[in-house]
Parts: sequence; C-alpha cells; structure tokens
Amino acid sequence: MDQALKIPVPKLTCEQVDFHGTAQRMLVSYSLFIDRALVLFKKGTTDYVTTTAVEGIPGESAGGALPGAFILAMEGLGSAAPTDYSPVRVEGPILSPTLPDDVMARMKPFIKPLYRCGTSTGRMLLTDRQDCELAAGYSRRPLAGDGAVEGYIYSSVDPVREGQRRPLKLWRHPTLGVYATATLNPGAFTFVRDLGFLPAVGQLPGRDL
Repeated sequence: MDQALKIPVPKLTCEQVDFHGTAQRMLVSYSLFIDRALVLFKKGTTDYVTTTAVEGIPGESAGGALPGAFILAMEGLGSAAPTDYSPVRVEGPILSPTLPDDVMARMKPFIKPLYRCGTSTGRMLLTDRQDCELAAGYSRRPLAGDGAVEGYIYSSVDPVREGQRRPLKLWRHPTLGVYATATLNPGAFTFVRDLGFLPAVGQLPGRDL
C-alpha cells in the first residue's frame, strides 16, 4: 500500500492546550476581541486624526512599533474622509465596539465609549462626549451602523496598581480651534481633559478587570 495513512488530528482550543513544559517557541494571544490599534495620524502641523480604521502591517499593538506601516482606511465617510495623513504613533489598544454581550455586561461599569466626530472638510475628533465637544462644524460620523463608537476605553484606574493604565487625553489648539486625541501633547496644543485610559504597554488588555 503506497498511500500514506491519514490520521485525523483533533482540533483543540487554547483552553485545552497545556503550555507548561513546552520546548518549542510559540505565539499565544490572550485577546479574543481587543486587537484594535489606536493610531495617531498627522497632516501639516496642526491637523490630527486618531483612529482604529487602519490598514497595513500593525507591528506591536501598543508601544508605537512600525507606525510607518499604517495607512488610513476610512471607508464609509465619503467626501468627509481625511486624506494625505501620515502615521505618527500607535497610542495603544482599545476595546472593539462590537464586544460580545456577555463581555459587555461584565465590563460595562469599567469602560466608556469613544465617539467618532468629523466635519465636512475632513477634520476628525475622538471624544467621550456624544455632542462632539459642541465644536462648531463637528458631528458624529457613524460607520456601518456602529453609532459612531470608535471603541471603548477604561473609565478609571486601579489606584493600587501603578502604571496599570495610561490616560488618553483630549487636546485643543489655542487659536485654530482644532482638536487632537493622544496620550502625549502633539505640539502647540492645550490640554482639555483626560478622556479615559488605555492598557499600559505590556499589559494584557481586559485582564485587569
């Protein structure tokens, strides 16, 4: 008999595999639904876009690796889609807007939505306020019925665990009235407030709840 003997191999989930004592290297992901990198883009000296709508090689989801591999992928915004922006930094991971119902029920007391706002000229803003900061010309920009929710971030930190989460901040240009959402001051901007918190670099998202 020349044919090789075919033996069916059972499929295992991660929960069924014992990794202890494993001699080989392997890559393990602890995240089922939190693989959305929040990336800061820039055009000129004052125009910023912070979004998870990206294409390209992601690199590390937190820590800023390979930001140059990202490009904007803002399908669905039509004429309001920003163009000619270059990546600056990966701010960190955020929770997907499509969390499973059971996960949402468990995490709801600890998280808050980030709303996607924009203008007809392509300026974008991420904020925790549904009214888009009452900024002139800005309104919520929903995509595929997502209610304009870009994703979810933590609403608080654990005071006994230093460095557990990093604040995501809202910044406003003092004369131009444009906004930026970033963990660091993007330039000549004025701090408005902390919007919420991202998992710290190296932390497993969602495992601190």
